[in-house]
Amino acid sequence: MLLELVRQRLEPLGRRIVQRMQDEMPAYAELPVDDLLPAALVNVELMLPAMSSSRSFTDAEVAAFVAHGEARARRGIAIEELLRGWRLGTRVMVDEMLALARQETLDEGIVLELTRNVLAASDAAMVFAARGHRNAELLWDRAEQQRRVDLLRSILLGGIDPAQSREDMESLGLDPDARYRAIRACPTPEMPADNVERLLSVGPWRHAPRGLTALIDGDVCGFVDHVPADTTEVSVGVGPSTLLDGLPTSFRIASRAAATAAAFGLGGVHSLDQLGLLPAVLADDDVGDEMVRRYVAPLDDGQGGLDVLETVRRYLANHMKVDVTASALFVHENTVRYRLRRFEDVTGAELRDPGSAMEVWWGLQRSSIAARRT
Repeated sequence: MLLELVRQRLEPLGRRIVQRMQDEMPAYAELPVDDLLPAALVNVELMLPAMSSSRSFTDAEVAAFVAHGEARARRGIAIEELLRGWRLGTRVMVDEMLALARQETLDEGIVLELTRNVLAASDAAMVFAARGHRNAELLWDRAEQQRRVDLLRSILLGGIDPAQSREDMESLGLDPDARYRAIRACPTPEMPADNVERLLSVGPWRHAPRGLTALIDGDVCGFVDHVPADTTEVSVGVGPSTLLDGLPTSFRIASRAAATAAAFGLGGVHSLDQLGLLPAVLADDDVGDEMVRRYVAPLDDGQGGLDVLETVRRYLANHMKVDVTASALFVHENTVRYRLRRFEDVTGAELRDPGSAMEVWWGLQRSSIAARRT
């Protein structure tokens, strides 16, 4: 009987619910009554059958509550406001029922049971509405992520209309006239993309628009208005500072620096000029393979040969100083001299000749790439 009285007074009840929400919640005050009232009436009407029989909602009723949550998300209502608004509506409904119960002098036990049913049905419906809100948020997040990826690809790879790129950047809170550096970082299982963005001080793009990044082809790519803080946890390439139309070139350089640093196991932030000849070692397969064949392969066949190669590597890295190399390897200086002579005898290299030493260094660097991949 009580629920039937509620149904008969459905529209006035719906208007009181909407009025209460608009009076107490600024987010709802901005929405027109013609938008809020139909939704309030539908939600109450959908809950009444479940309240009367203490049953679960049907699939169709669940879908309607989910759709309500999605609609509120699309109108810009935050999840906290959705839940608070739902609670306000439930309170108005309970107040209406209690007023009707007193008016009709209904049994208190019946009223208490119905009140419990109302609260249980409302809580269940609220969960479904929250699910719908979350679904809409996820769809929006995916759409925004794709928008960022598309914008970044067009800016970093070129081919976008300058006027359009300026408009898109302004819509994201970025200054299209500022100077930026392209960056490319290579995430690892230990350092996933989200952590890389935080490490580079890019931050969540909605709150700290110091640049724009996104995951492209497995790497964190983008542009920033600052030189990222150095870190040894991930390999990062950074391009030269440039205006918007120069970002494709900056990104190409940043990509090459990142690939080089990752190939040689160099953590940290690297510009191309800081890497010396390593980018050329990585890029030139023909020369690299020939240097490996000539200076590494003849000794890459046992522990003794590997010890000789490591000695040569340390010797070149230590400015060809025998004493420093011996100290680094914890061996006698004569051992270093013996290994260097053996290397020259086997390969025909002359380590004191700058050109020959460069070829040896090139081959050793090239072989380290393959060793790191295995």
